[in-house]
Amino acid sequence: MHAFEAQRIISYMLCGSAVLNGYQNLFVHHACVGNDNTPIPIPRFDYTKEMNFGSIEFGNSQKEKLQQQRGISNEFVK
Repeated sequence: MHAFEAQRIISYMLCGSAVLNGYQNLFVHHACVGNDNTPIPIPRFDYTKEMNFGSIEFGNSQKEKLQQQRGISNEFVK
């Protein structure tokens, strides 16, 4: 099973949860998946504060980091 997570800290949390729960068939990729391979801006969060990190809001109000997007057909369709 493959999981894709664009937020670095959340991908680390996902890896930790997989190990703690004994999932040996999970491959976590720190990447976002889309139609092509262009980078997209991902908001930067303060992970020390309590908030919903699964709900990403895009806009001009926060700092962003470019995250490489992977085309799903390029990754798994051969």
